Amino acid sequence: MPMIDDQETLQIFLEDAREHLSGIENDFLAIEAAGAAVDVALVNKVFRAVHSIKGGAGFLGLDAIKDLAHALENLLNLMRKGAVVPTSAMINTLLTAADVLTGLVHDPVSSEAVDITPHVAALQAVLASPPTEASAPLQRETTLDVALPAGQVVFTVPASAVERARKGGKEIYLVVLDLLAVERQGKPPQDVLKEFQDMGMVP
Repeated sequence: MPMIDDQETLQIFLEDAREHLSGIENDFLAIEAAGAAVDVALVNKVFRAVHSIKGGAGFLGLDAIKDLAHALENLLNLMRKGAVVPTSAMINTLLTAADVLTGLVHDPVSSEAVDITPHVAALQAVLASPPTEASAPLQRETTLDVALPAGQVVFTVPASAVERARKGGKEIYLVVLDLLAVERQGKPPQDVLKEFQDMGMVP
């Protein structure tokens, strides 16, 4: 039974999830078109979107949304690490699952009644398939996940970029700001963000 008594939290989650999913079809089609030359940054973008939806759905007890997002996330994770090359069949499976996920997000109250088993099974079948010549592992640049202490990945950076930054005397930091607390102390949040931007790049 979904834990949706907190309507404000639910609405925030749904708005974010719908925004994440709004351009996912075009992203998948771009990934398919690139084939072996896939843009890892684009795959990372889709991975983070699905990861966020999975986390929010899990918190709200929306298990069907969470489980389907998790199955999508697993395949995207292999793709972003270069373990598989996206094929048309693989993208079709992802597109179908993403379409179902979008439907669940637009009707969360009825989402638990939807049978997601075939779509989860289809994604798992792709994961279980042995690599073929067309989907052999790629030698891709190593990436590093920048995560919160609880393990939530916020963004991913190429390891080579981190190494170049360190050689130049720079580091990458993950800073979590409570802008409401900052505002209560009488300092406009925009001023705090500007201070960080003046110190270096802010993603």
